[in-house]
Amino acid sequence: MRDHWSQNGILSCLAEWRHLCDDSQNSVLWISSENNGRQFWLTEFSINLIDICRSQGQLVTFAMCDRPKSAKWTPQHVLKHLVSQMLLSRPDLANSAPHIFNTRQFRKASTFDSVFNLLHSIVGLLASVIVVVDRLDRCVPESAAQHVNIADALSMLVKLHRRNLKVIVTTGQVVSPSMLPGLPISFAVVSTKRRPRLLEYKNSPVPRRGINEMRSVYHPDSLD
Repeated sequence: MRDHWSQNGILSCLAEWRHLCDDSQNSVLWISSENNGRQFWLTEFSINLIDICRSQGQLVTFAMCDRPKSAKWTPQHVLKHLVSQMLLSRPDLANSAPHIFNTRQFRKASTFDSVFNLLHSIVGLLASVIVVVDRLDRCVPESAAQHVNIADALSMLVKLHRRNLKVIVTTGQVVSPSMLPGLPISFAVVSTKRRPRLLEYKNSPVPRRGINEMRSVYHPDSLD
């Protein structure tokens, strides 16, 4: 990873979040950034993370929501892209359940809920998978589906698949834990200025599991 990510504390957050996951207290790692003009660092971080996971032989699927030429993805596009990547990475899944994982079923998944159910079915057959959704703030809801909340969907997935699914989300907008109450989400707020620092890391307690809140503030003296 680039030096600024090791020095601003985000790697410490990754380690702490991974420890929670290992203790079966799985959560979405939600990395937000101040809107100060260097949001491409978030995508750089996501790409670095994907490369590292792949180099370790881990199955990773991702959705990069900052699309070229002003194209916009909806939450349904994001989930469908994750599904297609998983099926391409694991073509053997079609043999294990051909009645579920086939081109016809994929095309028939025309609503957010149907795509979510397909993603849920795929994750259930995998021993381990990491999902990275980059720049979720670039994702726009369809006018006919304003109620769709991808944060709820991703949180539901980690509740259903605590042992085999890890989800990391980056967004160029700071999201307060109070805006996503009751969801298993660990929050990290990062400054993407030239000399970045981690402003805050906070784990949102998971109801009924009694996870304690955690907060770390970093102020490094010098950064590259």
